[in-house]
This record gives sequence, C-alpha cells and structure tokens, in this order.
Amino acid sequence: KVRLNQIKVDSINCSGDIEQFIEDHPYSIFPTIGNTERPDKAAFLLMEGRIVILVEGSPISLFVPYLFVENAKTIEDYNSRPYYASFVRLMRFFAFIISISLPALYMSALNFNKALIPSDIIVSLIQARETVPFPLAMEVIMMILMFEFVREAGVRLPEQIGSALSIVGALILGEISVSSGLVGAPTIVVVSISYIASFVITPIADVTALLRIGLFIASSIFGNYGLCVALLGLLTHMVSLTSLGVPYMAPFSPIHLSDWKDAFVRLPAKLLKHRPKSVPNQRAIRIKSLPDTGDKQ
Repeated sequence: KVRLNQIKVDSINCSGDIEQFIEDHPYSIFPTIGNTERPDKAAFLLMEGRIVILVEGSPISLFVPYLFVENAKTIEDYNSRPYYASFVRLMRFFAFIISISLPALYMSALNFNKALIPSDIIVSLIQARETVPFPLAMEVIMMILMFEFVREAGVRLPEQIGSALSIVGALILGEISVSSGLVGAPTIVVVSISYIASFVITPIADVTALLRIGLFIASSIFGNYGLCVALLGLLTHMVSLTSLGVPYMAPFSPIHLSDWKDAFVRLPAKLLKHRPKSVPNQRAIRIKSLPDTGDKQ
C-alpha cells in the first residue's frame, strides 16, 4: 500500500505501468512482479499468501512476491497427476538452461575447445562449415537475429498470417540458407533447439532471448572461460534479487527444503500439508485432516 500510494502520475494506462513503479529492481532483466489473466490462478495465489493487484480496465492482474521458480509452474500442474507434472517441471528447468547456453556452448566448443567434441561428430561439423563464407560467430548471430525477426513478425501480424509465417518462414529461410551455403546445417539445428526450448518457459521468453545473446558474446570472445564467468555473474545477479523483500531465488537460495516438495517436482497433494515458507503467510498449515482411507496407501 505504501508503494502504491507513492505513485504520482497523471494516468495509469495498464497494469504494466504499476509493475514498473513498484518493483524492487526496475533495472533488472528478470521480472520480479508476476502477472496473470486467469481467475483460478489468482485465487490460488491468494491462498498461498500472495498479494494480487487488480487494475480497472485491464484484464491482467499483478501478483507479488514473484519467485523464479514460478516460471516452471503452471496451474495445470495441480490438475494432473503428480508424476507427469514433476517430469514436465524438470524439463522446464532444463529447457531454460539449454535455451540460454546452447549457442554459447556450440561456439565455445567449435572455436576454442574442439577436444570436447567426439571425433565422430567433429568431422561432420567441420565438413558442414567448409562452404560457409562467414566466421562462426557471425554465422550464429545472423541465425539468432533471423529467428528473432521471424518471431516478432509472427506476433505483430494477424493471427492467420502470423502463425503461418512463424512456421513456414523459418523453414524456408533455414532450408535456403543451408542449400545456398550461407549457413551450416549444425548451426541451424543448434539455434532452432535453443529457440524451441525458450517456448517451454514462456513467462521469461523475452529474458532468455537477451541472455542467449549475452552469453554467446561472452563465449565468442573468451571461450569457455568467458561463458563460465558470465554464468557465474548471472547466478550472482539472480540470487541478489528480491520481490517485495522476498528472495527471488527462494526456496533454493535461501534454502527451504520443505518447499522443494513443490519446486523441482510436485508431490501428491496429501503431502503438501504446509504452505511454502518462501512466501510470508499467516496460516502455515494448509491441510489439518484428511479422509481415512483405511489400509490403502
């Protein structure tokens, strides 16, 4: 309430304006205030101890605190069996790492540390680059920018045209680039996997695009050393963030082992008797009693 009362502007056009005025770290690329259009998710967040901000005339509500682990969670996880939901969550965390680091790893391995690549694969990679007239760094950055162009055009165009452009445009450009010898096929595969992985974690798809370019630049200049330093700096930055005073990387830093039951994986609902310690709440116990199932487990 204090932060909302401190906003002194002549108009609020959307909920995004409020988000930028009240967030803890306005200059970070990571969002520390979440948003949703789903009433069921807003109700779920309220029961977890979150604060939901509704803006008149806007279909998007804001909620705080917003933690990094929220990017790997969806409300559908709680409507399905915990086994597949846990598998999907692990896949989302893995997709985030692949999305931001795969082009940088490809650049570092091929230009600086060829010994890391198996001998059976290195031959085909070198042969694919024999006809390419550009350096590897320029080749990869060209493909990254091309995919960004296609994705942005698909968003801005009407839905019928945009969806076709996003699929057909990328396929045609990739095929023509390889057949004409401008880009190697391995580069197309690496960049494509990186972009597909970013769509698994859509809440921070824009963040992954910036991190992908940043890590690639560090790797293209300094190799594995630059990549490791950039990743260490990224992790340090993420750990230093807060959302309304709550650590952004909780329950991993600081560690709340009891909250891990609904972080990397989702255990069955009967085992989630307590609300997360990562988020301040007034009622720590969620489940006080359960139906008697007899001898069945």
